[in-house]
Amino acid sequence: MQVTDRYYHSWAQDKIITGTLTGNASGLTVPAPSIAYLAGVVDVTSVPGQVLVTFPSSGLSAANLIWQGNVNDDWDINVSQNWLNGASAAYFVNGNSVTFNDSSSQPAVSLVGSLIPTLVTVSNMVNGYVFSGNGSISGGSLLKQGVGMVTVATADTYASSTDVSAGTVVVENVSALSTSPVELGDTNSGTNAISLLVSSLANDFSNSIVVVSNGTGTVTIGNYDNNVTFDSPVTIQRNLIINCNNTNANSFTMQGGLTGTGNVTVTGGGSVKWQNITETFANPFNFSGNLFLTPGTNGNTTYLGMNQFTATANTNMNVILAGNTQLGIISSAPINALNGSGQVIAGLGIASGSTFIPILIIGSGNGSGTFSGIISSNPTSYTPSILKNGTGTEVFTGDFTGAGTGDPVNTGGTGINAGTLAINNLTGTGLNPCGVFVATNGTLAGNGSIDESTNGVTVTGTLSIGNAGDISGQHFTIFGTTARGALVITNGAILAVDLFSGAGDGDNTGIPAAADFLNAQTQVIITNASLTVSNPDNLTNWTAGDKWKIINYGSPVTGTFTGFHFPPLPVNLAWDTSLLYTSGVIDIITNPVLTQAASIIILTGTNLNGGAGFYYIVLSSTNLTTPLTNWTLLSTNSFNVDGSFNSTNAINATAPAMFFDVKITQ
Repeated sequence: MQVTDRYYHSWAQDKIITGTLTGNASGLTVPAPSIAYLAGVVDVTSVPGQVLVTFPSSGLSAANLIWQGNVNDDWDINVSQNWLNGASAAYFVNGNSVTFNDSSSQPAVSLVGSLIPTLVTVSNMVNGYVFSGNGSISGGSLLKQGVGMVTVATADTYASSTDVSAGTVVVENVSALSTSPVELGDTNSGTNAISLLVSSLANDFSNSIVVVSNGTGTVTIGNYDNNVTFDSPVTIQRNLIINCNNTNANSFTMQGGLTGTGNVTVTGGGSVKWQNITETFANPFNFSGNLFLTPGTNGNTTYLGMNQFTATANTNMNVILAGNTQLGIISSAPINALNGSGQVIAGLGIASGSTFIPILIIGSGNGSGTFSGIISSNPTSYTPSILKNGTGTEVFTGDFTGAGTGDPVNTGGTGINAGTLAINNLTGTGLNPCGVFVATNGTLAGNGSIDESTNGVTVTGTLSIGNAGDISGQHFTIFGTTARGALVITNGAILAVDLFSGAGDGDNTGIPAAADFLNAQTQVIITNASLTVSNPDNLTNWTAGDKWKIINYGSPVTGTFTGFHFPPLPVNLAWDTSLLYTSGVIDIITNPVLTQAASIIILTGTNLNGGAGFYYIVLSSTNLTTPLTNWTLLSTNSFNVDGSFNSTNAINATAPAMFFDVKITQ
């Protein structure tokens, strides 16, 4: 008979109902339930039908035993002298604290029976301990110290926590570590690395995990070999590494979600999936920090799949994809910024014909980033939608050629709701060819090119050629080879270009560095939009005849700008847009000068498209609001051969104001 003191109460008797006793009790023994007691004294005569056991106090307190394993590999109760109590060999009895360190030559430990230590400490630097067998740790708590490894393959039932101060804990049983919460790091962690790895022998790991703020060494969770799933939430208070061992092209699924503050690095070359199939958790992936994806040590791809997030999740998460890493998205995936050179894959694992529309939402926390990879689809019918939110700037420099064109059901376009999306690719197309919409508060910018033949480009915000901080003219190309691929600039939209050089140099139309340049290889439609021309280098030597090419049209333009914002010029010069809608050129012309002498006003001008066969008409009015048809005709004369004219007109000295209009006719 064995009686265990599971809760270490101060008790003296235990009543056991046994029925009728045959024989005598001379062979009936009850070992001490813990070190605090002696072996039980059995009484079968005082109460008929009952066995009373009294446990006298031993007068001892719980000892701290050191594992030696010099008899055998069994961790049992009061059977094998595999321990040291100080310098003396000892048996384990429930209530002892136990330590496994590097003093033993037997790191394989076989657990026998239900073991109830006060505390289990694994403090190893070299020995790789393995706990196995049919027994279990049924009480106390587990503390891992030292940089060595311990593998737990037993079905444990202890209720207290598991604390990993240093080293590696490998879980090889679904009930290993019981159901207790796991804390990674403590006040003694220092610079030591910490790892919690789950083997496929355990398959699912259901313990909650907290990465505490103590310590500066790396903290890693992941799978030890094949496919495993973390079912419970992970909370981080500092940086975390998620490692997917890709020995057998396995996957590591984070089903329970991750919250907190810190950077998360996903590595190992395997497939890491972050999903919430049952939608039990509102924000399964919602932490503040950077998410790094790095290639596996053998060059294989590291893949992170994200599924079913709420619109408010991940607003402060910056994603960094390194090397040949992949970020897979199935539905809405909001992030703060996208960086690196990997690949974003939409629809990975979705069967063709599904109605999922993967959406990558960038800038949710007003972040900025630069991404040189591509955003593609698998299968190609699930091209992702890209939404740019927030006030930050996201820069794409990759080639999206072959990334997928979408289908009528699952077409992924690009929407710029706010902030700036800059396209700076050197080759191919810098966006998926499924259409672009720039909202009122959004800006499409850059010096790359996009092919939007499927749904075209519609701008109601700003189309800004080049990038902030440019020092010379940049070109931005929009292709649209079909009727649906037009560039529409409308509803208060702005086309913005910069002039960088050429003031006083005359014709700059053949000098690419002199000005920004929109290469519109598609139909251009302009309605209720304005043109803004800026002078970031503060050019001053403006001269009549200066000209710059700012637009190249692949087909005739429809419509005109209703507003213009040009750099200021001297009073005798003016901006001319007469060539803007044919050759895309703006130039500077001489502004007619009004000279008053006594009671007359002399109007003069040059280069006004006059010459032989042309006439000018001078009209006047004292009220600017009077319809032009009711103005007074002052003179009608022909231009001089060189296109100049000179008109002398009397001024009505009694009129409060006099306005003149010069018209050109044949």
